[in-house]
Amino acid sequence: MKTASVLLGEEFGTISDLIHAHACERPAAVALVEGDERISYGQLDELMDRVATALQNDGLRTGDIVAICAKTSIEYCAVFFGALRAGIAVAPISPSATPKSILSMIQDCDAKILFLDKAVADAVERIDPPKNLRRVALDSSSAGQLLSHWLAPAGASPSRVVLDPNGIFNIIYSSGTTGEPKGIVHSHQMRWKLIAVTRASAGYNASSASIVYAAVFQHYACGTSSFGRLWRQSCPDGQVRSSAVLAAGTGAPCDARHAGPSPIPSNHGRTRLRLL
Repeated sequence: MKTASVLLGEEFGTISDLIHAHACERPAAVALVEGDERISYGQLDELMDRVATALQNDGLRTGDIVAICAKTSIEYCAVFFGALRAGIAVAPISPSATPKSILSMIQDCDAKILFLDKAVADAVERIDPPKNLRRVALDSSSAGQLLSHWLAPAGASPSRVVLDPNGIFNIIYSSGTTGEPKGIVHSHQMRWKLIAVTRASAGYNASSASIVYAAVFQHYACGTSSFGRLWRQSCPDGQVRSSAVLAAGTGAPCDARHAGPSPIPSNHGRTRLRLL
């Protein structure tokens, strides 16, 4: 296994491998903090394995998509990163969107599983949600199958997935000027470039921490739109303190320019962006 420093010097790598490298090198170091809750790199890495294995056990394969629509939490981030480890793309959806818009985005991205919380479940029940869409509750509520029950057992190891740099990392939705949410595709390569750009410009190292003042769905949109702000702070304990609890510099602000449409699945009318 390559070290984190070696991975960060490469033209392409994956966030999943980067987190695993940190977990191997300093497993007890705090990776994420949300309020009074915290999780170490070792714990995060194990939780990501359990998420990835559960997704593979459910029959999801590379290129499939899951949607997450819930308030920010460590569980949210673990599911996000765990999905990436399985080669599954993520569509983070704003829980403050209207129920109609939430369902429209879920259907547009063809999500196989919806990770949500009670507030979102109560909202979408007011209209007619897809009956065959599997739900997993991130907040221990009755919104869906409990996350703790859905997860693969502790010690589970997912099948290794080789990611295409041009494969879909995530799909974020922006209403633009029309008011109708439109999907914007981010590739794995684009996200890796964001890490490199942020590391170079901000001087990130193992003793740095990110403080993100934005919800997760906004934070991941920071790369392609102007809303959402990120503050970076050097901390001696190397913890990531974040209201959006994101690790490894995955959502740093950047100048992402429109690269024009590129081939994507024909049933998704989306725009693909890349970092130039």
